[in-house]
Parts: sequence; structure tokens; C-alpha cells
Amino acid sequence: MGGRPVLDVDSIVTAALDEVEEVGLAALSIAAVARRLEVTPRAIYHYVDDRSALARRAVGRWMQLVPTLTASDAPREALRSFIVASARHFVRYRFVQDIALADGFEYGEDFYAMQEARLGALVAWGARPDEALLLFQEIARFVDGAARHYPEAFVDGAAPVWHGMGQSVAELAAAGAPERYPVSADAGEVSSAQQVAYGIELFLDGLCTRLPALRAQQPDAQKGVGGISLT
Repeated sequence: MGGRPVLDVDSIVTAALDEVEEVGLAALSIAAVARRLEVTPRAIYHYVDDRSALARRAVGRWMQLVPTLTASDAPREALRSFIVASARHFVRYRFVQDIALADGFEYGEDFYAMQEARLGALVAWGARPDEALLLFQEIARFVDGAARHYPEAFVDGAAPVWHGMGQSVAELAAAGAPERYPVSADAGEVSSAQQVAYGIELFLDGLCTRLPALRAQQPDAQKGVGGISLT
């Protein structure tokens, strides 16, 4: 027989994330979570002190679900999968970011361990630590832009042409990148899903090409470049 879920911190946090996913951060409240779990608000307060504590726990769970990188796969394949999985995660829990970016929010040990794992993968693939940080910052900006501007691309595979793709093509052409992605107006009909895939491949093509320019922005960066390759 069915019944109410076991009431504990885990079930409460799960319900809080479900609430945020469905109706947004503004609707997150002890009362709303209590209704979702079919209990009284007093029962929820037995496990969490207030809404702020509930929000912090929700972000902590959100952090645990964020995809990470491992060096077990080839760099390009792993980064491609990471970009898609991360964008889908941020689209699904896009409201939770508002808590994580709020002034005064403190990240826990899980978040920093996750960051170390991501950077460690880039180092294992040949980047130096200073390069790994610069590369991951570029990856994070790309994921954020993809998730914010084209969330539908990571829900059902449909999306309009990537914003700024023309500029990306021009930059890559100047750097001698191969012309293997039919993104121009005269390239024939290209599906929205293909456009998204091309956008990711263009970004990966340009990631290491941009590394010298990224490093030049750091006055104390080490000389030389690492051996990471995404070809």
C-alpha cells in the first residue's frame, strides 16, 4: 500500500527541490513543502529551523547533483558530455542558482571538492593548474550562457541558432579552425538540435586556441603552455 513518505531531512530537502523546480524559488516555503509531504508545518520545523535553513540544504543537495569531470574518458568526449549534462542540470534547477549566488551564501566542503575534481581532470589531460582554472572559467561561462539563453535546447533538443555563433565562426576562422560545421545561411537546412551540437563543437575547437589570450590576461601566469589537446 502507498502512504506518506518517511519524514526526515532527506525527504524534506527532496520535496524542497521539487517545489523549486516546479514553481520557482519565490514559492519555496515551509508551508509549501509541508503540503507537498502531506504533513503539518510544525512537523517540518522539527527538522529545519526556518526557510533560510531549508534553502541552504536545498542548495547543498543541488550541488551534489551537479555533474563533474573525470579523466577516465577522452578530454573532448568528457567535456562535451559535461557541457550538456551541466546545462540540463542548471535548466532543471535554474531557480536554485538565485540562492547560491546570493550575498552571504557559504559554499560547503562538497562544492570545493567538486571544483578540485573538475580542475584535476583538466590537469590530468595535460593542462597546468593555472591553465586548468582559466579553461574551466571559459567552460562555466559557456554552460551558463547556453542554459540561460537556450534552455529549451536541453529539454527537448529544440533551439534557435546560437546567439553569437557568427562571431565564434569568425574568431575560429581567423585562428585556422577547420570549416566542418554547416552553420552559414547557405549551408542548407540544419536542424535546431544540430545547431546546438555545432555550437558546442565550435566552442571546444576554440577553447585551447583561446588559451594563450586567456593566459595573457593574467600578469603572474607561468610562461609556456601545457599539453592539453581537444582535437
